Amino acid sequence: MMQLRPLGKTGLMVYPLAFGTLTVSPMQKGFEPQRAAELILYAAEKGVNLFDTAQLYDTYEPLRLALRRRPDLIVSTKSYAWDKETAQAAFDDARQKLDVDVIPIFLMHEQEDRLTLKGHREAFDFYLEQKAKGKIRAVGFSTHRVAAVDYAPRYPGLDVIHPLINRTGVGIADGTRDEMMAAIARAHSAGIGIYAMKPLGGGHLLREPKEAFDFLRAQHCIDAVCCGMQSEAEIDVNLRLMEGQEPDAA
Repeated sequence: MMQLRPLGKTGLMVYPLAFGTLTVSPMQKGFEPQRAAELILYAAEKGVNLFDTAQLYDTYEPLRLALRRRPDLIVSTKSYAWDKETAQAAFDDARQKLDVDVIPIFLMHEQEDRLTLKGHREAFDFYLEQKAKGKIRAVGFSTHRVAAVDYAPRYPGLDVIHPLINRTGVGIADGTRDEMMAAIARAHSAGIGIYAMKPLGGGHLLREPKEAFDFLRAQHCIDAVCCGMQSEAEIDVNLRLMEGQEPDAA
C-alpha cells in the first residue's frame, strides 16, 4: 500500500489515488446511495481517503453513509456560489447532507481566470471565515484552465487546487499540457496542495492507461490523482496503475 502524502500545507495527509464521485452520481452511472457507499468503503479499505464531490453531483448521501463507518475520510466538495448568501447556503447544505460539523475541503467550482476568481471573492472570503472558525479545514478551487492555476499563488488564502491535467492535455480549455504543468509546479512551490482531475482525459486515454498514470506519478508537484470509478475491479486496476504496476489482464 502506498504511503499518505501531505496535501500542500493544509495539514491533510492524502493517499496518492483519490476517488471522484461524479461517475456514481445521478449525472452518470446513477447508483443507489447504498451501492455507491459500498464502492467508497471498498476504496477506503484499500487506503483511498480523499473523495471528491460537489453540490451539483448529488452524492452527499452515499458519502454520508460511508462516513458513518469511516468518519476519518476526507471529503472535498465544490460549489458555484459567488457571494456570501449563496456560499452560506452551499456550506449549510453540505454539512447537513453529509451530517458532519467540519468540511475537510471546500472549493469554488470551475474557476476560469483572475476575473472569475475575483468575482467569487465574497464566497471565498465566507469559506475563509468558516476555516478560521474550524468548520472548514482547507479552501480552494477546481479548474480546467491554465489561467486560473497561474493566478493562484497571488490569490490570498488559497490552500488547494483541483486542476485538469493528463498526459496529452486533453480537456485543458486554454493552453497546453506543459503550460498547465508549469502553472501547477509554481502553485505547488508556493505551498498549495494539488489533486489532479481527469487522468484518463474523460475516457480519451483509456487505450493506454498505464502511460497516463505513469505521467502523473512522475510529477512531484501533484499530491494526489483523482479518478472516477464505478466498480471494485476498476478501483483495483487504478490502484495498481497508481503504484506503477501492470493491472490484472482480466
